Amino acid sequence: MRSLHPVLKHGGLFTDWEMLPRDMFAARLARMQAAIAAAGDDAWLVYGDAQRYGDVAWLSHYVPRLRSVLLLVPRTGEPTILANIGSRDVPASKILTWLEDMKPFTRLPVEIVKLMRERGFGDAKIGHAGITMSMPIAEWEAIAADLPGISWFKRDDAMAEL
Repeated sequence: MRSLHPVLKHGGLFTDWEMLPRDMFAARLARMQAAIAAAGDDAWLVYGDAQRYGDVAWLSHYVPRLRSVLLLVPRTGEPTILANIGSRDVPASKILTWLEDMKPFTRLPVEIVKLMRERGFGDAKIGHAGITMSMPIAEWEAIAADLPGISWFKRDDAMAEL
């Protein structure tokens, strides 16, 4: 077959919530929030990309197909998932996660800084996982520079224990 333009296969977007019950993920969120509290943190940021998405998928069941994703998990309350997708892709992507609050981003530092301030984490103790391994350093430096009141702590080991 010949094509006049490139083709990228994404595959089907499908989750069987009877085989993989949402209650399982609620229990995982409770475990994670207990770990956040035990560390004395206010929230955790969990980063993943198309190559290293295990930590994100463990909690959200969301696997980034091409780019990256970042979870903001507060000590109490609902997590937010920021996905590097277009706004028109949110409805199709939301069927892959049990999380209700999914937001698209094109420039991660801008969006996460805005979200952190909206959620009251401008001056907080925040743990992070997956960031030093996978996030582009320029993005991480921009986030840290725009949130100078935050104390950051690497929590990759604690995340791996979960």
